[in-house]
Amino acid sequence: MRVSGEKLDDQQIIEKIMRSLSARFDYNVVAIEERNDIFTLTFEGLMSSLCSHEQQMNKRINSTKLEQALQSKASIGGHGG
Repeated sequence: MRVSGEKLDDQQIIEKIMRSLSARFDYNVVAIEERNDIFTLTFEGLMSSLCSHEQQMNKRINSTKLEQALQSKASIGGHGG
């Protein structure tokens, strides 16, 4: 946006990014807004928070997939005897 000549401060950029996030980040956006961090948050701070949230979500997804695979394996192995 800045490259195209648009003058934006960090707060405006942060607000635009937060509005454009998918529903997957809704809780994170609400938490930031509730703490009123939007006025003191830096771009780097926002990106760090979003990356951390995404890593946590990916861990949960991978953990759930592993649990499902183990349950499937256990149920298949239990019926073979």
